[in-house]
Amino acid sequence: MNVYDIHYVTVPLGENDYERPCIIVGITGQTDRVLAISTKISDYYRRNRDFLLDASHADFRMTGLPQSSFVYGQHEFGVPRRNVGRYCGKLAGKLLADFRKWYA
Repeated sequence: MNVYDIHYVTVPLGENDYERPCIIVGITGQTDRVLAISTKISDYYRRNRDFLLDASHADFRMTGLPQSSFVYGQHEFGVPRRNVGRYCGKLAGKLLADFRKWYA
């Protein structure tokens, strides 16, 4: 498991508390910090707050996500490592560089 990998994690987001893809943004001890990912772009995506993972991006296929999605910018969760689920993919190339600029 590495920073910027995408794993499935159960996190509470709004009224929903189910397993969803999350980007690992920090690893400390037995706790990982993650940001949740959603496919509901038309309902919840906000350009000034969130990071778009566009399926047309050259590096998108490395994410393992099935369709365009976005990273919620306002919800970072601390998750016990034992609760981090199966691997989905990772951020790589220019998509990773853009994400790191956004997350900084």
